[in-house]
Amino acid sequence: MEWARGWPLSDPGALTQPGLDRQAMADNLIRAFLAQALDHGVFHADLHEGNLFVQAPANVYAVDFGIVGRLGPAERRFLAEILWGFLRRDYRRIAEVHFEAGYVPPAHVIDDFAQALRAIGEPIVGVTGHSLSEHLRKRPHQ
Repeated sequence: MEWARGWPLSDPGALTQPGLDRQAMADNLIRAFLAQALDHGVFHADLHEGNLFVQAPANVYAVDFGIVGRLGPAERRFLAEILWGFLRRDYRRIAEVHFEAGYVPPAHVIDDFAQALRAIGEPIVGVTGHSLSEHLRKRPHQ
């Protein structure tokens, strides 16, 4: 065990520290998550801003691995296809994968589910993380 370097992302100053390359840091975080989940079949299941520390120029450290999830080969493929579908904005394929995986009961209509996915995905295409956070804060909880 050792102390985590950097500042917790829960600290407002974490992203404004001198020399921080925010784009590279974000890329490192995404790549680390995808490598863990898709390559190794494990993921940090409590990954929030208090459990992530950042240090210039682009280092990211995760702490508190008290909850770790596992993904089998099929779940890894489903996750990859769902993420790829969102990147391509192919909501029909995302819906099909959910049905193939058994995540949605077969009694539901695939086209209706695809439309619901579109309603979630389209408003956030191209939106920055900051803009999305502000948008979500202003929305009433449902």
